[in-house]
Amino acid sequence: MALLQDNARAAPLSCALETESTSTVLQYIQSMERLLIVVQELSLAKTLERIMEIVRVAARELTRSDGACFILKEGDCCYYADEDAIAPLWKGSDFPWMFVLAVGQCAIEFRR
Repeated sequence: MALLQDNARAAPLSCALETESTSTVLQYIQSMERLLIVVQELSLAKTLERIMEIVRVAARELTRSDGACFILKEGDCCYYADEDAIAPLWKGSDFPWMFVLAVGQCAIEFRR
């Protein structure tokens, strides 16, 4: 159990963490620390390229996924501007925006 309380009463977060294992709580705290660093890095980023790098690396790391991409919407299309994946996917490609939404929805439904 994480001790997140003051002398008066337990902080609201402690109630939610009481039922979780120590490793889960530590993983949560580490993820929140990483997210804080990401926000700080983004606040200092001066170029789109640097923003894309920070976001794609952090997204993959924080979600523990096989890949992450940075997509820019341009009208009815989207442009895969950057990616960090186990294999090259669509970096530099354009797709209709509705196609990207459909693929995302399929991925969400598949995971259920």
